[in-house]
Amino acid sequence: MLHDETMMIKPLELLEFFRSYEFLERYSLVLYCRRGGQVFPIGPASHVCGELVNDLKCGEMCRTAFENAVNFSLGRNKPAAFRCRTGLLNFAVPLLPDGLVSYCLVGGGLREKSVDLTLMESLAKSCNIDAFALLEKLDELPVASLAEIKQTAARVFKIISSFHRENLHSRLLDRSIDRLNAVTAVSVQVDRSGSADEAIDLLNEAIGILFDIPGIAIVLRNDDGGGFSIRAASGLPKEAAIAPGYDIRELFPDDCCKDAALTGKEMDCLFPGVGSGSVICLPIQSCDELLGLVALFDAELHQRDIRLVELLIGRLSSKLMLVGRKEIQAREGYLQGKLLSIMDSISATGNKEELYRTILEAAAELLQASSGSLMLLDDDGRSLRIKSAIGMSPRLARSMKLEIGSGIAGKVVASGQPMLVNDIEEDKRVGIRNRYRFKTKSFISAPLKVRGNTIGVLNISDRKDGGSFTKHDMGLLNSVLNQAVLVLERVESEEKADMLEQLSVTDPLTGLFNERFLELRLEEELSRCRRREEKLAVVYVDLDDFACYNNLLGCNNGDVALKKCASVLKSSSRQMDTVTRVAEGKFCVIVPGASAGESLIVAERIRNKIEGAAFPGEEHLSSGRLTASIGISLFPDNGESGEGLLQAAGTALERAKCAGGNRVVHFTVGAAGGSKVVPICSVARQ
Repeated sequence: MLHDETMMIKPLELLEFFRSYEFLERYSLVLYCRRGGQVFPIGPASHVCGELVNDLKCGEMCRTAFENAVNFSLGRNKPAAFRCRTGLLNFAVPLLPDGLVSYCLVGGGLREKSVDLTLMESLAKSCNIDAFALLEKLDELPVASLAEIKQTAARVFKIISSFHRENLHSRLLDRSIDRLNAVTAVSVQVDRSGSADEAIDLLNEAIGILFDIPGIAIVLRNDDGGGFSIRAASGLPKEAAIAPGYDIRELFPDDCCKDAALTGKEMDCLFPGVGSGSVICLPIQSCDELLGLVALFDAELHQRDIRLVELLIGRLSSKLMLVGRKEIQAREGYLQGKLLSIMDSISATGNKEELYRTILEAAAELLQASSGSLMLLDDDGRSLRIKSAIGMSPRLARSMKLEIGSGIAGKVVASGQPMLVNDIEEDKRVGIRNRYRFKTKSFISAPLKVRGNTIGVLNISDRKDGGSFTKHDMGLLNSVLNQAVLVLERVESEEKADMLEQLSVTDPLTGLFNERFLELRLEEELSRCRRREEKLAVVYVDLDDFACYNNLLGCNNGDVALKKCASVLKSSSRQMDTVTRVAEGKFCVIVPGASAGESLIVAERIRNKIEGAAFPGEEHLSSGRLTASIGISLFPDNGESGEGLLQAAGTALERAKCAGGNRVVHFTVGAAGGSKVVPICSVARQ
């Protein structure tokens, strides 16, 4: 596309201007340029004969006739009518003689009413084509006389002579402004589209109408991320498609993502069988990510119009990214809800045997698998046995025994590393024939570890949709296993706690663990958190005015209140949390894995339930109700040791008391290295 960048008006703008006239609709219009003594056509359409130039192979034969006509018209600054080598009628008119005389408008592609059969027969013979087929194509062309061609040329010349360049530029500018307004309106509609498909169809239709593009294809990445395909098209054959295996990123090397113009073999490699002369490919991108492209076939566009099309493409890109984010958020929201439900089920498990079954069923449900097994090491640590299975005969499951280091599960236990396999027969790590009882060749085998020691392996296979497991599935499975490990550790800790009853680790009144157990348990949890780089929260709970409550109502009512408070704490905490009584009306809860926001939710739930509970005689208190103040500290933000965390939580609790009680306060480190206490919420009952 040749432009003189110093010109106020571009040649192709002039071509577009004349195509808007109704009396020129029958004509094929082409711009010619004379530069350095050479005459040549410019723009995508290079010949007025259309498809005939390919059938007759007359491009070279007619070139001299067109060059002579252009040179005559430009040299004498007057229109000219002429016949080409094939006998078709054409005209040539010089454009803007006040400085742009190097350009000439050529129109033609019309035939006279009577056809020179002798000439047509000679042409058909020399070009080795069927004469009757040639006559049929000629019959489709518009009919005119040489006198009509001269009149048309004179009319065009008169129009050119009657316009100053400024007037013409003004008209073209008005047209561009109209298009810009239309593009703006379409952009709004794209933003308001209810779906990605609706936005794509709207863009396809708008580009075709606004810019009169013969053929359009909108190409986007497939949903599975495996390549690109046409999502919407107009003016193309129904079978039009991206060439199999073609990576459109090759069109935009070095991440420059500028438009690419293709012709000939290059275009056929991308869009085989489309049959167009050229295509302009404009990228659909967001930041550095290539989402697809818009292909404009046989388009005759000025750079200004290409920029307008790119504006529309930019709006489509924004819409696609917005829709994509919403879909991801919805999918992640569903998975998070599912994962939380599964984790609750695991956390609520009462014993190890039930826990093993729950872990396996939860993992299979989350990954949509129909087969799986959970295997644990025997007491001797040398072999694995199935503790729970899905999609397998219980009798077979009980009889199976696998030595460490042998088989897939045995190797996973030996290495301590998970294994994700898409095809058991092709994966070099395995390379064995798939067993008949498995429906697919993909599986995940992940080690089950407690305190860094591998105690077993979880095997998941046979996706219900017949597909392969992915890294995303592996991530979901790790989430289940991480939760399962916490519960396993909690179960083991509970078993250990039973063995330590002689150490009086429980409070005889409330049945909660006491302060001694709190210190032991806190150090265990901190050790685990350091190893796994996880967070932990310490939540101090102190009943407001409990000494006054005891004095007013007696110790018996005080004991009832403490027991009820202990019950509230246990019901408001998770199974993995540790609830302790550390003083007269003071309690402490260890919340593993909790962030600042999550610990606040736990603390606020406790405070709210205590405030809403009915305690005997509480109406005699000055506040009319027994409430609690709560202080929170976080590992590692507020301390690295148990002592430091307890001290930080105590400081936050004191601030809650000083602020009037019945509230939650979080300990926060100040910017200058000192410490300050920031109240998270204030909910004191009026």
